[in-house]
Amino acid sequence: MKKLIQTLALAAVVVVSGASFTACKKGENDPALSLKSRKGRLTGEWKLTKGTYTSTSGSSTATRNYDGTSFTESSGGSSITGTFAWTLTIDKEGTYEFKQSETSGGTTSTTTEKGRWSFLGKNGEVKNKEAILMSRTSTSYSSGTSTSTTTISGFYDETVFMIDQLKNKEMILKGKSSYTNGSYTETNEYSLTFKQD
Repeated sequence: MKKLIQTLALAAVVVVSGASFTACKKGENDPALSLKSRKGRLTGEWKLTKGTYTSTSGSSTATRNYDGTSFTESSGGSSITGTFAWTLTIDKEGTYEFKQSETSGGTTSTTTEKGRWSFLGKNGEVKNKEAILMSRTSTSYSSGTSTSTTTISGFYDETVFMIDQLKNKEMILKGKSSYTNGSYTETNEYSLTFKQD
């Protein structure tokens, strides 16, 4: 009898959990099963481990590649190299903090950005919670002896990030944006891989 009760209890857990597991898969590269909710997997401290960022304005293109702790930026036949450390901390209460430090040519620049985040709902081909909206509220920047702080109110500075993959310890954010003003067009495209310790 005890064995039968244990078997029935296990079957009930599998049936109930199975329904919530499949509901967690939003991105095409998300895991099929997860013990954490999508919000639970998103929150925490993330470190950038690799990525590519391409910006095209007019006829010029700049590409920056991140790998491990170093980066290379190529633009117009020339390139620069350096080291970096990016940390993105996402809080379950709806706030985030992004810290960026880069050193190139003997100069180190640091940026600290704070703001609010939220999941976006279903919109066309985008599934519910497949994208996040980040609204910046403040930025502090320093490079050499230069420092500045910017405070933003309202919904002036917002960015949408598509979550290509959200595993327990790995997240890939992708996106593409474009801006046109008269004959000027700027396009930005990126793919960023973050990991947790």
